[in-house]
Amino acid sequence: MSVFPEYQDVAHRYTKGDIPFYLSIHTIDTIHLLHHHDFAELALVVEGHGREVLNGIPHELKPGTVSFLLPHHLHELRNTPGGKMKVYCCMFDMKMLYNSEIDAELVRLLLGSGQSYSSFIDLTETQARRLREIFDDIIGENQARLPGRSSFIRSKLIEALLLYVRSQRLSAAEHFAATNLHIQKILQYIHSNYTEHFSLEDISAHLELSVPYICRLFKEQLGQSFLDYLHRLRVQSACHLLASSRMPIADIVADVG
Repeated sequence: MSVFPEYQDVAHRYTKGDIPFYLSIHTIDTIHLLHHHDFAELALVVEGHGREVLNGIPHELKPGTVSFLLPHHLHELRNTPGGKMKVYCCMFDMKMLYNSEIDAELVRLLLGSGQSYSSFIDLTETQARRLREIFDDIIGENQARLPGRSSFIRSKLIEALLLYVRSQRLSAAEHFAATNLHIQKILQYIHSNYTEHFSLEDISAHLELSVPYICRLFKEQLGQSFLDYLHRLRVQSACHLLASSRMPIADIVADVG
């Protein structure tokens, strides 16, 4: 029997006209079957134990485990039989980070999750406590509804993401070249549309950038061509589906474009 990952529409969880962001504390006492969604997700376990399969890679969940999922990454959660897990679940639209050159380095590091480094890590007690404090600050801000709330939440989100990235002991200089806003927008387009059929010309028209300029950016900033990057992304997505589901190969091929 084929098992298709469930698509979850999470956009309804935030108020229309509000920032595309959602944070809640979940108590998990059942299996959350294989699923994916449009939003990125940063999750922190604070109580209980369980198991997660993230893009086909299983790992244990315990207090202090943090996972980061890019849009449409596949995951499944299982708590320890008879037990419960308490998890902070922070979901957001990546567009919250895409329009600032200042955040370009952070965005590039986040796009490497599951490729250049693991999508999960066990934080130290100090790191886990700090991340929980950041999430509690956001929850308090949501309840207070004070002026500047959106800016406060965005700043706290960036703080939480930086804590996660730095906990991976990454060096931006070691893993990523310098970037600019144009390559950031190109990567945003690719990661949002890679399951569809599109070309360099489509990106060029959408972003009003010339095809030769886009090709040069890929070579200079990423050290590879546009097609190499796109093919690698699609192959990795196919591998995740093969490892995480029992979908027929023909369906996987169609699903990843």
